[in-house]
Amino acid sequence: MRRTIRPFAAVLAVAAAALTLTVWPDDWSAQARFLVLGGSMLVLVVLFDVWRRPRRPPWVGVGVPAGPAAGSVDGGWESGTVVTAGSPDPQWPEEPVGEVDVSSATFCGRGENVAEILGAYRIARERRADHRRRGEAGPVSDDTVGRPVVIAIHGKPGVGKSVLAKELARRLENDHPDGSHHANFGNAGDPLAAAEIIVNLLRQLDWHEKLSQDPADNLRTFRTLTAQRRALFIFDAARDHQQVLNALPAGSGCTVIVTSRLDLQAGLRTPSWRLDEPAMDDALDMFHTLAETSPYRDPVCTATIVESCGRLPLAIRSAAERMLHERAAPCSIAKSLDPPETRLERLTHRDRSPERVFETQYRHLEGDEQKAFHLLALVPSPTFLPWVLAPLLFDTRVGRAESIATRLAELQLLEVDDRRWADRPRYRMHPLVRLFAERKAGDDRPARYAQELSRLWEAYLWIVGAVVKEIDRTLPESALPQAPIRHEIGLRVAADIAQSRQRLRWVRAEHRTLVGCVEELHRARNWPLCWRVASWLGECYPHDGDLERDLNAVALGIQAADNDNNRIGRIDVRRAMGSLLIRAERYVPAGKHLMEALEQARAHPGLLTRLREGLIQLKLAEAYVQQEAPCEVTPRLRAARQIFGELGRTNELQLVRIIDDINNQVSSGAEFDPDGHADDQLGFWSAVAQAEERRRREQWREAADSLRGAVRRSEGDISREAFILYRLACLHLEQLNVVEDGDGSVVRAAVRRAAEARMLYRRMGNRPGELRARCVLARALVAAGEPVPAEEHIKYVADHLPELVGEAPSASGPIEARLAWARGDLLRARGGRQDDARSALLSASTKFEDLDDIQSQNAVRHAINAMDDPGVDRPSTALPRQRADTTNSAYAATAAGTDAASVVTLLRKTRDSTLPPSGWRVILAALDIVGPSPGPDEFGELRAVITSLSTEDDPVWKRRIGGSPGTVPPAGRNRFDELIARLAAAEHPSPGGPQREEH
Repeated sequence: MRRTIRPFAAVLAVAAAALTLTVWPDDWSAQARFLVLGGSMLVLVVLFDVWRRPRRPPWVGVGVPAGPAAGSVDGGWESGTVVTAGSPDPQWPEEPVGEVDVSSATFCGRGENVAEILGAYRIARERRADHRRRGEAGPVSDDTVGRPVVIAIHGKPGVGKSVLAKELARRLENDHPDGSHHANFGNAGDPLAAAEIIVNLLRQLDWHEKLSQDPADNLRTFRTLTAQRRALFIFDAARDHQQVLNALPAGSGCTVIVTSRLDLQAGLRTPSWRLDEPAMDDALDMFHTLAETSPYRDPVCTATIVESCGRLPLAIRSAAERMLHERAAPCSIAKSLDPPETRLERLTHRDRSPERVFETQYRHLEGDEQKAFHLLALVPSPTFLPWVLAPLLFDTRVGRAESIATRLAELQLLEVDDRRWADRPRYRMHPLVRLFAERKAGDDRPARYAQELSRLWEAYLWIVGAVVKEIDRTLPESALPQAPIRHEIGLRVAADIAQSRQRLRWVRAEHRTLVGCVEELHRARNWPLCWRVASWLGECYPHDGDLERDLNAVALGIQAADNDNNRIGRIDVRRAMGSLLIRAERYVPAGKHLMEALEQARAHPGLLTRLREGLIQLKLAEAYVQQEAPCEVTPRLRAARQIFGELGRTNELQLVRIIDDINNQVSSGAEFDPDGHADDQLGFWSAVAQAEERRRREQWREAADSLRGAVRRSEGDISREAFILYRLACLHLEQLNVVEDGDGSVVRAAVRRAAEARMLYRRMGNRPGELRARCVLARALVAAGEPVPAEEHIKYVADHLPELVGEAPSASGPIEARLAWARGDLLRARGGRQDDARSALLSASTKFEDLDDIQSQNAVRHAINAMDDPGVDRPSTALPRQRADTTNSAYAATAAGTDAASVVTLLRKTRDSTLPPSGWRVILAALDIVGPSPGPDEFGELRAVITSLSTEDDPVWKRRIGGSPGTVPPAGRNRFDELIARLAAAEHPSPGGPQREEH
C-alpha cells in the first residue's frame, strides 16, 4: 500500500506547484504565491510521511513473548495475541522460489550442510502453505500459523556458523523480497540487551521516527512492521534461547537464521544443526579458495596446513589470508605452523585469532572448572573418559567430574567423541583448544601439578590392571595396583573396556597412556602386568605416537617377560614388537622379532603356542599385502589356514579367506559385512575386501565408501589410515582411466588422497610408505596436467630407493615397479619420443609379473596397447585407459592362462554369472590370449558369452562395426570389431566372406 501511495503523492505535489505558479489569480503578489506554494508542499510532505509510516493493523494486539509453544515443531515461540489465528497471512507462493545456485566468491564446501538445511526450510514452508489452505476452509488448529521459520545452527567457536548463515541468507534472498537484516547478539563477548537489539533492527527496517523509552513499545512496533513482510533475519552469536524469542518477528513470511555456540533446540523448540569441522576435501577447498591458489600446488604442504589448523575454518581462513598477504609459499606456511608452541600465534592474522575466541568461552568457567580445564592438558591421550578428573581434582567424586566435563562440553571447550563405552561419553579436545589449555596451564605444568599427575598415573595403573585381570585370569593378585578411585566405578569401567571390540578401541584411544603405564610398571618392577600391557602396543600406531618411545616401551615389555619367565609372554611381546615395526615398514628387524617368536612357539608345542604360530603367519601375510608383494602372501596364508583349521578358529579362518581374496584380486563369493563383525580387525579387512569387489564391478562411489568405512573401523591408527588413503588414490586413478572426469573431481581426489597418504607416512617415519605414495602422487599429478611436480616426486623416489634396499629389501621391488610406471606415464604425457615411455612401461610390466601382481601388470599392458593403437582416443588426463577386473576369478585366471582349453573353460563358467560391464572385459581378456582369430571351440564360447550379453531386439552381431558397446575400452575396439564381423558372418554366411551390415 505504501509503495502505491508514494508515486501519487509525488504527482500531486508537482500539480500543486504548477497551479500555484500559473493559473491562480493574477492579482496575487509573488509573496502570496510562494506562501501558498510552501504551505501546500509542507502539507503534502506531512501527508506523504504519514502514508509512509506503517500503521498497526486492527488485528494486531499487544503482547510480548511468553516462551516456546508446547506443540511447536518448526516454529519456536508463543507471542500471546500479537498475531491471532484468524489474521490475514502474507500470500506465499504454493511452490518455494528457487534459490540462487552460484556460491559467493569466498564460500565453498559445506555442500551437505547447505542441502540439508535448505531441504528442512522447504518442508517448513510447505507446511505453512498447507495450514493456510486448510485455514481458508475452516478453523486452523496447528499453532505454527503466524510464526516465522527458524533455522538454528550451533557449534564451537570458529567453526564457520556465521559464514554459513550468510550463505544461506544469500541463497534464500529471492524468497524474501523485503530484504535481509543482520543483528549481532553479542559485543566483545558480552550479550546485548534485548532493547538494543530491537532498536538496531528497527533502524534496518527504515524506521525513522523517534523511538519510545519503553522497550515494550519498540517491540510492538517491530512486530507490527514485520507482520506482513517477507524478510530474512540473521541473529548472530545468540547467548540463549530467550534472547532470540525476545526479538523474533511476527509474520510467518519471515525467516530467522540463528547462530549460537550453544544448542538452543530445547528452548526454541526447533531443530538445531550442529556444525563440526568440515571434511578434509571441504577444508582444502576453503583454503585454496581463500588463498587463491591451485588445488594442485604443493598438495602435501596444503594438507599439512589444514591438519595443523585442525580443519577449523577460522584457523584455515587465517592461514590462507596470511599466505595471500605475505605472498608466501604453502610449504613456508606449513613449516611455520609445525611447532605446537607457536602455532596459535602463527594462526593469528589481523582480526582473526582462534585463541581469542577460546578465551571468550574460557571466561565463562568457574574456578574449579578452569582448573579442571588446565589439568586436562596433562592427560596423555587425545581422548578420555570423565573419571580422569576425579584423581586430578583432589577429593572430587566421579559424579562431580562428569558434571564438569559436561559443562566444558556445553561451552564447546570439549567435544563428545564418537567412540563410547557403554552409556559413557568419551571426550576429546580440539587440537587447537588443547594448545590453548596447555598455555593456560603454563610451561611448568609438569612440576606445578606433580601431585595431580602422580594421582592420575596411580588411577590409570589401577584401571589398566583391572582390565588385564578381566581378560587374563592368570594375572597374579599381587600384580594389581591399589585403587585410588572408587572401587565400583573402576570395576564397571574395566568390565566395559575388557570386551574384545572395546579393548581394541581403548588401546587405540589410550595408546600414549599405555606407553606411560609400561614405563611406570617397569620402574616398579611389576613384571607380570608390564609385559601384558606391552603386548597390546603392536595393535596400532596412533597419530600422536612417538615410534622410538613406543619401541622402547615394547623392549621393556620383552625384558619384563624374560624376568617373569613366562613362555607365552615372551612370544606375545616379541610378536607385538614385530607388528609395531611392520606398521612402520621396518621389515628387517620386524622379521627378526617375528621369527624369534615363531621359534619359541614351535619349541613349546601346545594349543596356546600353536594359536600364536598361526597369528604370526597371518601377521607376515599382512606385511606382504602392505608391501604389494602378492607372491609372498600365499605361502603365509596357507600356513595360517592350516593352523587355524586344526584349532577350529572360525574368525581367524574367515580373516585368512578375506585377505586371500584381496591378494588374488578375486571374490570367493562370500558376503562382506564390515559392520556385522565385533572384531575390528576382521571388520577392517572385510571392508577392504568389499571395496575391492566393488572396484571390480566399477562401482566407484561404493568402493570409496567401503574404504572410508575401513578407516572408521580403525580410527586413531595412523598406519591403517595411510594404507587406506593410498588405496583410495589408486582407486581414483583407475576410475579416471575408465570414466570421463568432466569436472576434474576425480583427479583432484586422487591427488589429495595420495598427498595425504604421503604426509601420514612421513609423519610416521615410514620410508617405504612415503616412496610408494610419491609414485602414485606423481601419476595423479601427471593426470592433473602438472608434469613438473610429478617429475620432482619421481626423481626423489629414484634418488632414495637405493637406501631402501638395505632397510627394507622386500619392499623395494614393488616400489621399483611403480616408479617405472610413473616414469612411463610422465613420458607419455610429455609426447616426443614414445620409445622411452614404452620402455619404462614394459619395465614396469615385467616387474609386476615377477611380483605376481596381475592387476597392475594388466593395467600397464593396456597402457602399452593404447600407445600401439593409433585409433585409440586418448583421455583428457593423458593417462592410459585401464580395464577393471571382473566380479569373479575369470579375468585374473584368463589373463594368467596360456592355452585355449583354459580360455574355453573360463568362458563357459563366466557365461551365466558375469554382469554385462564385466562380461565385455572377459571377452577382451580372452582376445588378449587367443588373438583376433580364435579357434572353433574358443569362437563358440565367445559367441555364447556375447549372446548372453545381448537382447533379442538388439543382437550384438547386428551392430554396426565400430559401434561397439561403450563399456568396451578404446584399446580393445579394433579386436572386438573384428570378432563382431566374424560373428555376423557366422550368423549370415555369404560367399564373399564377412559383410558389414549398415543400418
